[in-house]
Amino acid sequence: MKSLILYPLLLLCLLLACPPLRAQKGGEGKKERTESEEVEAKPLLKKAIPGKRAGKADSQLRIDLLLRMADGARSTAPNQALDYVAEALALSISGNNLRGEAVSYQTLGDINYGQALYGKAAENYRKALEVFGRAGHHDLAYPVKIRLADALEAGGNYPAALAQWEAVQQEAAATGRPEDVVRAKAATARLHAKQGKEDLALKGYQEVLKLEEQRGNDKGVIDANNNIGNLYLKQEKTQQALDYYEKSQNLAGELADDHTLTESNEMIGKVYRLEKRYDRELAVRRQSIALHLKSDNRAALNDEYLEVARLFLEQRNAGAAIPYLRKSLALSEQLGRPDRQGEAYRGLAEAYGLTGDPQAALAHYKSYVAVMDTLYRRKEKELAGVLRFSEELAGRQKKIESLEKDRQLNAKTIELLRKEQKLKEERMKKQSILIYGLGLGLAGVFAASYLLYQSARKRRIANQLLALKSLRSQMNPHFIFNALNSVNSFIAGNDERSANKYLAEFSRLMRAVMENSQHDFVPLASELKILELYLGLEHFRFREKFEYSFTVDPDVDAESVQVPPMLIQPYVENAVWHGLRYKEEKGFLLVHVTQKAHELVVTVEDDGIGREKSQALKTANQRETVSTGLRNIESRLRIINDIHRTRLSVSIEDLHPVTRSGTRVCIHIPFALQAIPA
Repeated sequence: MKSLILYPLLLLCLLLACPPLRAQKGGEGKKERTESEEVEAKPLLKKAIPGKRAGKADSQLRIDLLLRMADGARSTAPNQALDYVAEALALSISGNNLRGEAVSYQTLGDINYGQALYGKAAENYRKALEVFGRAGHHDLAYPVKIRLADALEAGGNYPAALAQWEAVQQEAAATGRPEDVVRAKAATARLHAKQGKEDLALKGYQEVLKLEEQRGNDKGVIDANNNIGNLYLKQEKTQQALDYYEKSQNLAGELADDHTLTESNEMIGKVYRLEKRYDRELAVRRQSIALHLKSDNRAALNDEYLEVARLFLEQRNAGAAIPYLRKSLALSEQLGRPDRQGEAYRGLAEAYGLTGDPQAALAHYKSYVAVMDTLYRRKEKELAGVLRFSEELAGRQKKIESLEKDRQLNAKTIELLRKEQKLKEERMKKQSILIYGLGLGLAGVFAASYLLYQSARKRRIANQLLALKSLRSQMNPHFIFNALNSVNSFIAGNDERSANKYLAEFSRLMRAVMENSQHDFVPLASELKILELYLGLEHFRFREKFEYSFTVDPDVDAESVQVPPMLIQPYVENAVWHGLRYKEEKGFLLVHVTQKAHELVVTVEDDGIGREKSQALKTANQRETVSTGLRNIESRLRIINDIHRTRLSVSIEDLHPVTRSGTRVCIHIPFALQAIPA
């Protein structure tokens, strides 16, 4: 049947696809394959996407994965990140994927920025913006404009950075981004300050302060006050600077923001140092030390100890400076900060010189020289590494630039191919009439094949339903036989009253079982009623053997959920008859019904003797009977799953794997089950 459907479909696809395939032979398709093969495949990507000649969706997924990997590696392995970007860019260009091309340039700019190559970063951000513009992705272009402004500023191109930030500010205002408006204004003021235009910078920061106050952004207000204070301090207007620093200090205290408070204290300390108000500065710095000790900010504490020591040395109070210098030295060694360690040694050399101890001063000065020599060698090694990386980076940049040239050549090639395509389309129109005629004929063949397939499928389902009913009919006698054995045990014991009571409950149970057996699916509530009746009967007979708990989660809608009849009961029966009945002490049976995202889960759990011991106790006939019952259940599950294309499953495990005692059965019933129409 599959062949009957497959061959006409295959022939139809080949006929419809042949003309376009021929049209690609001479140009664009070949170019795309050549460029794809030039990029070396990465093992991880081979696992993610099988092969480079995959569909458009797979190509997009591959590009996204490459760019995510590049973004993750740009700080730790920038060379590898560049290789990922080069591959993503090649795929984007060859597939005419403008979004992938733009994001590749953006990621390349991020890599350059992280390596302090700000000129290259700005160049790649501009390329990303140009491609985003061609693709119409203006929403994706906006954050790149901010990154371009940052790169221009970091690279020292202040006029271009100023113009870019002003453009960002206008777009942020037009699109309702107040936070970016404030950010752009603050950047503009910062750039004015860097260019020596302090009046414009002051005006800009005051506008930022007003906006932050209107927005109720306390952190922004503190930053604006500090920036204004820095401008006044630069102009040596210490009182005005102190006023703004103290505003920040007071607000940080109200917010209980220790970090911001220590930043404000640092700036206030600089003012006091400039005015030689050493007592005031010492009080502020001791407050910062207390805050750093409270937050265990050891790096900041290290810096603060140095500043207090410098303060005492400036007053030529070496005795007070030395304890702070020693504390700073100890922290520097713990934190691995050779620059601070060197400053501490130099301060100790100066302090011991002031106390008249030339030997101690010389020893600490030698330590200072040794630390600085180590630091300089490290810097030289880092610089050599940067130079090597720059050379490698230049080679990879050339590779990426060659991809851009290839794209330009591709554009010309594509234009020629378009002209050629127009001529071929005219020929294809003549062929289309014949193709569509054949297609209609094949469609008829396909329709006939489909009808035959549906007929065969209905017959198969009907056969499976008959088999399912047969299995259910086998389950009922097995169940009735076990129940009648229970009645017989009461009669044999001359317990007429118990037998009568048992028979009354048994008749209710049998009515429910017979009614449910007529249906492929029944409400969960009906099946639970049977389980409750059955458990009550079994407990009545074996009450000295086990106790039980039967619970249903309140979230379960038992009236609307449909389940196959007599699916759960055999596992409950198995737990009683083959797990708990043979246990010497009193056992416990748990039946719990709950629901998960898309399925109902029924757990049948007993602490009986376990499957292994139970199997050893049975006769050969009993083993065959139980095996037949379990095979019937497995057959029902297989047929139901096949008919309904679902995943109804049962898992059985030992409750205690070490002792191999107890049994847990989990029945997973998907909510999507429904009856097949007759």
